[in-house]
Amino acid sequence: MIAVIADDLTGAAEMAGIGHRFGLTTILTRGNDIAPDAGLWVACTDSRSLPEAEARLRTRTIAENVLAAKPDWLFQKTDSVLRGHVLMELRMLMEMTGSKQAILSPANPSLGRTIRNGNYFINDIPVHEAGFAADPEFPVTSADVLSMLRAKPEEMNGITIAETGTIYDVAQMAQRINAGTLPAGSSDFFKALLSKQYRERLQREQEWGSPLLLISGTRYPERRKEWKQWNVEVGEISLNADDTKLSLTAEKMIIAFEEGNTTRTAAALRKYMAAKVAMLVAALPQPELMIEGGATAAAILDELNETKLVPIQELAQGVVRLRGRNACFTLKPGSYAWPQTVKARLL
Repeated sequence: MIAVIADDLTGAAEMAGIGHRFGLTTILTRGNDIAPDAGLWVACTDSRSLPEAEARLRTRTIAENVLAAKPDWLFQKTDSVLRGHVLMELRMLMEMTGSKQAILSPANPSLGRTIRNGNYFINDIPVHEAGFAADPEFPVTSADVLSMLRAKPEEMNGITIAETGTIYDVAQMAQRINAGTLPAGSSDFFKALLSKQYRERLQREQEWGSPLLLISGTRYPERRKEWKQWNVEVGEISLNADDTKLSLTAEKMIIAFEEGNTTRTAAALRKYMAAKVAMLVAALPQPELMIEGGATAAAILDELNETKLVPIQELAQGVVRLRGRNACFTLKPGSYAWPQTVKARLL
């Protein structure tokens, strides 16, 4: 069994989708749910947006459950632009696994995300100039990777940050992993590691349910600009009032916050949106929920009490459809674009 510990739900879904692509029997768990009999167990801690002390406790508890299943090897999935408590969690997993070394390869060259000379770029634009400075919880204010990690050089003892400008660079890093080295980072890195053991398989098209609801909790400006161009009915949730009443007025809808400013915290907004969405879909037999933004997705799944998900289709890198108890969920990071195959279902 291979195990992945991911700090965010969409990152966990991305790993599950890759496992499905490689033909592994894959299960994604949340909280204290377990999957020791899976070929690939992706354990999501949902710790990225927690205070550091709480993130430490939750990650350690879930890691203890995972390590008790004695996986053949472990991968730490981090945010590709290093938001969250990356260094603290990596250090803790190194200690728990007895790893003296770690290779952290967060960049995804397949998506134009690269690291060169210690600096992070997205399509050759410094990361802090590519929209991530607006992140409400972990604003990225510098392209320097150590600054992004909020780390000093002396804190990186035993940890190598991979300089990866191409997929070939990532593959070379994968060759350096051995029994005493913990791999951590991006989906490109995980895929390179799986490629050493497995081959990709052809995926079959799956039927979709109805209604189809795109739920957007992201404040990432490019994503709002994208779906606002679509001719799809939008149900808006108020940023500052508590009297929003969502109703199903079409078989295809977008649900999102209204534009504007608010004094509410990001966590409070997510909880409010999740409660409204859960009330809307509770009476639906098998809805299709397309959710962008990992923290938003986690809040909604919490409200729906979904703790174990099985990937059924990888629609694009980072865009994965999973089956839960009462609904199907297509998840993606807030900064990723929806692929054309998914947009076609809404238009």
